[in-house]
Amino acid sequence: MPSTSALGGEEKAKVKNAIPASTSRILSATVARIYYAYPRPDKWSYTGLQGGLALAQDRTSNTLYFKMVDLDGTRGVIWEHELYEGLEFHRDRPFFYSFAGDVSRGAGFSLNRTDTERTLFVRNALLALFTQTRGMQRLFTRNLKRVKKTRVSFY
Repeated sequence: MPSTSALGGEEKAKVKNAIPASTSRILSATVARIYYAYPRPDKWSYTGLQGGLALAQDRTSNTLYFKMVDLDGTRGVIWEHELYEGLEFHRDRPFFYSFAGDVSRGAGFSLNRTDTERTLFVRNALLALFTQTRGMQRLFTRNLKRVKKTRVSFY
């Protein structure tokens, strides 16, 4: 899958510096904010984390991660979440996506870019997740046809 980004030149450079090519391959990136369903599981709370959200693949373990890079400062990677086998990824609103989190019952991110950029980032994340696991080829093929046809995420 070709690498794609919805970031500007300076933002893209910060993401590339924080996630080195020697250890990870960046598949897609955009600007986002992180939310948790914590302390109340029925309400989203903003974590205060915002920056460049990258979909990255670890070169040694072939594992996929969401990694957030600080675009305002120099802190590098400020948040990451593994896209493990069986991860359920939901589109709650046109700009908000959620999944099971480490800290709480749920984690989510709000994408701050245009509809096309949001769709591209989420499409790349779902395609990478589907192709990462063996035995998911039928699901991948069926959903890929739907993505090409509708040009939106699956949920």
